[in-house]
Amino acid sequence: MKAAGYETAQIGKWHLGSLPAFDPLKSGYDHFWGLRGGGIDIRPALSGGSLPERTLFWRYKNHGQQAARRGKWKYLKIADNTFLFDVVADPLERANLKSREPEVFKTLADAWAEWNAGMLPLDPKSYTHGFTGRTLADHYGVAE
Repeated sequence: MKAAGYETAQIGKWHLGSLPAFDPLKSGYDHFWGLRGGGIDIRPALSGGSLPERTLFWRYKNHGQQAARRGKWKYLKIADNTFLFDVVADPLERANLKSREPEVFKTLADAWAEWNAGMLPLDPKSYTHGFTGRTLADHYGVAE
C-alpha cells in the first residue's frame, strides 16, 4: 500500500514484543495508536529456559472478591473470608494455608492492595453475576 502512496497505521494492541526492533513504527507502519506490550516475551521458555516470575492480580465486584497469584501461591478474598492456596499441590483450592504461611499471605495481600490503589474504582452501577452461599460452599469452612 505504501508503494501506491498510502500511509499505513496499526491501531490497537501491539503484542509482537517490546524490544525496540519490534516497535510498530520500525515494522513498516507510518502511524501507531494503541498499547505497546503488556505481555511478556515467552521466547526463553520456548527454547528450554524459564520465564520471569510475575504476580497476576484481579478483582470481581460480587462479594468484593480480590485475588493475586504468584508462582504456586494464590491469595483470595471473598466478602470477609481470606484464603491462601498452593494451587500446584491443591488445584481444587481446598486447604487454606494462610495460618501456616502468614508471610506469603501478607505479601500477596499487600501486593494486591498496592495494585488496587492504582486502579479505577469499580462502577457501582455495573452488573456483576452473583453467587449464592451454596455455590461458594467450597470456599467456606475449609481446613486450616
